Amino acid sequence: MHRFSTAQFANLIRFLDAKKVDGIEISYGTMDYALNIFRGDIPLKVILKHNPAFRKNNSIMTHVLNSLIYPLMRLNTKPFSPIYNIEYAKMAKELTGIPVISVGGIRTGEEMKQCLEKGFTDFVSICRPFICEPDIVKKLKTDGNYISKCTNCNTCAIMCDSDQPTRCYRRPCHEFGG
Repeated sequence: MHRFSTAQFANLIRFLDAKKVDGIEISYGTMDYALNIFRGDIPLKVILKHNPAFRKNNSIMTHVLNSLIYPLMRLNTKPFSPIYNIEYAKMAKELTGIPVISVGGIRTGEEMKQCLEKGFTDFVSICRPFICEPDIVKKLKTDGNYISKCTNCNTCAIMCDSDQPTRCYRRPCHEFGG
């Protein structure tokens, strides 16, 4: 897995600063390296069942994936931790006046407030909490310390590569009124 050094990261931020982009979102991972966008659970059975690249494999290939390839891929993944990109967001803020947006592991109203009030980032971005709770903004307005029900199971992200809809697969649809 390719990882930016802090010097490479600083060069990228300076490059973007010179281009005068409107905002810089600090994220982690690319799909160039399988599974490195995930923190938390990696639902291998869901991948093997729903991802078009694996659906046509026979049981021997599934066994090879389960016993050999998956453990090697798992070595390059990171466990979930709250606000996992904030150190890079802070570095970016020191290098540019362009608004910095941080995404990754932000699950509570308190974490959002901390990031913004301490000036670590100009904006916070959340994705999987919105998939889990489309009404999360209302919940945060009612309770500034609200904690998202997203469990970081990553099934929603895995299903993006399938013919299934993007939604939370751990919470029943009736919880959303649908």
